[in-house]
Amino acid sequence: MKQRLGLAMCIAAEPEVVIMDEPFVGLDPNGVDALIKRLKDWAKTKDMSILVSSHQLSELEAISDRYIYIENGKLKKTFDKSKLNSTVLYLKKPIEKGLVNRDDVVVINESVIRTYATGDSFNQLIAKLSNQNVILKIEQESDLREIFKGEIK
Repeated sequence: MKQRLGLAMCIAAEPEVVIMDEPFVGLDPNGVDALIKRLKDWAKTKDMSILVSSHQLSELEAISDRYIYIENGKLKKTFDKSKLNSTVLYLKKPIEKGLVNRDDVVVINESVIRTYATGDSFNQLIAKLSNQNVILKIEQESDLREIFKGEIK
């Protein structure tokens, strides 16, 4: 109830920016859902920015359009919601240097790459890698937790 009261007091002031630290802690599932709905509604109707610090990735995924990862007080990574839908390609062998030198491809290590390409761009990438006979496995990822495990170590 204290969290809800604090949030109500904050919103009543109609600030341009709201900073929240672990707002979902101690809430039951219905309370979490209600808070997510309210935050999304307020961000839209009140034209406010909301900065949320949380370890609850599924809740962040439900309300956020942009993510930053801070480790030991330093910005480690930033990305937007479009980066949540990616394809991970596992390779049989290291690829030739420069073969996938593109903005929509992240080389995780010598045998794993992640791409955010879609449509013709995705097809061209797959064709290029297929011609090199290096693709071992292809997986779709759309979970924030998987992105943190895969790229942020």
